[in-house]
Amino acid sequence: MELEKLFCEVDDFCAYFEKKWKQELLPETEYLNPLDWLRSNIERNYAVRLMLLASAGNPHRHENISVQVFDNLINAYHSWDGHTISDSRILEEEVEVLLRSILQWEIDHENPVRNWSLKLSDLLNFKVIRSHIDGLFIQRMVAFQNAGFGYPLYRNSFKRIPEVKNPQSNKDKRADFLIETSNSYIVVECKSSVMSSDTSAYFQADKLADLWCRIHSAFEQISSTVEALNLHDKPVIPLIITFYDSIAASTVFEEMVKQTDYCSRMGLNMPPIVYSLHELEHWISDRSLNNWSELILLKQNANCSVKPDNKGHN
Repeated sequence: MELEKLFCEVDDFCAYFEKKWKQELLPETEYLNPLDWLRSNIERNYAVRLMLLASAGNPHRHENISVQVFDNLINAYHSWDGHTISDSRILEEEVEVLLRSILQWEIDHENPVRNWSLKLSDLLNFKVIRSHIDGLFIQRMVAFQNAGFGYPLYRNSFKRIPEVKNPQSNKDKRADFLIETSNSYIVVECKSSVMSSDTSAYFQADKLADLWCRIHSAFEQISSTVEALNLHDKPVIPLIITFYDSIAASTVFEEMVKQTDYCSRMGLNMPPIVYSLHELEHWISDRSLNNWSELILLKQNANCSVKPDNKGHN
């Protein structure tokens, strides 16, 4: 169908958009994997764009939209020319701000940092951060276009780890929960303020520095807990749970520290996994904890996949 004719069929676009919108909101809607939801959300976003372009009642346009104009708009939307991630100078400035912000965070939070066994400023350098900054900032567009993540369900009952009374040193800091599966220990530290809601959308350097330092601080507590409880007979999955989605920012942190000796210096075999409650509930909606932990452990060594056992939240 020619685009000129397509643009005139506003009602069809409205109907299509309404269908996609309702499909996403219905509680019984299920997607086999996150990519299915992502594709559906992209379709809904483009339905909105096409509907606005096609609408004769758009007060900002009083003429027909040609194929060429439409193509130009789409090409401009997807073009990287002039975008932040195409300017290496801007990205290098961001790295410098990140490094300075991490140092400043450690100065401003002297008390918790004093108990750290490892400073992030001693670990992360310009080269390590710069090698990942492109992928981080490309998430800006993804974050704005695809806000949210799946459909939340609620439930990873826990065994509460008791706090140490009258702690004498940083070794007495404890994580919040311990979950034992058949093949691992899942040590959980809950941080309501690991990141702010806008960090996952804007990725400001100072906010990222704050996020990474808080992730490290939580990881320090998990490391101390593993040592204190002598959890060495099975692999340990260090899980940090927060309120806000932080997939891109926390994944970049994970990939960066993999290039260093971070895990061995912290006494663990894998970097911290950071999930919001929303994300965690999504990933275990069709998996038992045994199944999920098996997936996480295999992913640390290779790009492996484990089929869901469809026993989520049992």
